[in-house]
Amino acid sequence: MSEDIGVEMFLKGEPLSEENAKRRRAKVAWYGTSYRRGVALIKELCAESDDGFRKTMWDPDRKLWGTLRLENVKNLIESGLWTPLGLPPSKNQAVAIRVKQVVDARTADAKKKRDQEEQRRLDEQEKRQSDAIEKERLRREKHDKMFNFSESDADEAMKKYGIRRKILDVTKHFGFLGPSTSEPMTRINRWFNYHQNLKRGIQKIVDQDFQVAFERYTQKITQRDRQPAASSKRKQPKTQFQAPQSAHFQEVIDRLTATKNDPHFLALKKIAESAKKLKTRTPVYSRSCPQCGIKPIEQFMDCGCLDESNKRWSTCGVCNAIYNNEKLPCLCHTRACK
Repeated sequence: MSEDIGVEMFLKGEPLSEENAKRRRAKVAWYGTSYRRGVALIKELCAESDDGFRKTMWDPDRKLWGTLRLENVKNLIESGLWTPLGLPPSKNQAVAIRVKQVVDARTADAKKKRDQEEQRRLDEQEKRQSDAIEKERLRREKHDKMFNFSESDADEAMKKYGIRRKILDVTKHFGFLGPSTSEPMTRINRWFNYHQNLKRGIQKIVDQDFQVAFERYTQKITQRDRQPAASSKRKQPKTQFQAPQSAHFQEVIDRLTATKNDPHFLALKKIAESAKKLKTRTPVYSRSCPQCGIKPIEQFMDCGCLDESNKRWSTCGVCNAIYNNEKLPCLCHTRACK
């Protein structure tokens, strides 16, 4: 019984000081006695880690090697070069077995915790999805209730304006009736009561506005249903020129087409392309005259001196600096400047 207590006491480890615990990111360490001939191997076995930090621990006072990771104790014992501190060598096998049990239990607990977290995450995700579906369903119901015609409104619109029921059901898609946030009957009454529509009469409004919009909407829905599914749909290049909408549109097309074939446009385009091929010229380096203090520029090549030397400025072909052999040499001092 006392031997088992010794094994359990060893498995608890030795607590580290506050400084070492903060520096080594651990709370306890497991020390053991070892042979000097296997120090290199013992250090590597003690250092094995799963978080990128070496788990080797050295006690300079007792001259003992230890590890900060319980999983390394089993490998140290199996190496035959390390014995748990405070236990006889005959207990090495018992310590290894007990360490394996503790490590397996910790691994199982960690796996169980990860599985629980994953299941909790999946449950929350499923709940969010179900909530989103329910929210969308309620929104659609509210939308349909608000923007679809009720039986009483539909009967009123058919009796008052003579609009068919299947046209009334799609009036929410008619943009000319105004904002779709209004109630459907309000939108229709507002359209019929506009001052520009009062002169036309109810029947003309129904035939010219509602009937035409209904035919366009039906044609659009029919074309959409005939198209292939979105996954297999591919954008086809335009092969036919669309008919112009107006004379102004045709005039713009003709002007753009003529511009592309205009000789002046082609000449300017060629000049621009040639300019891109030209090498960029580096600006010259100009310095002030040491006598008059005026800086000569490349355009005039003179300074403010009142003698003949003010006209003897040149540009060096090597260092690209403005110089004067009598007053200011160039930056490279080569024969090419003289």
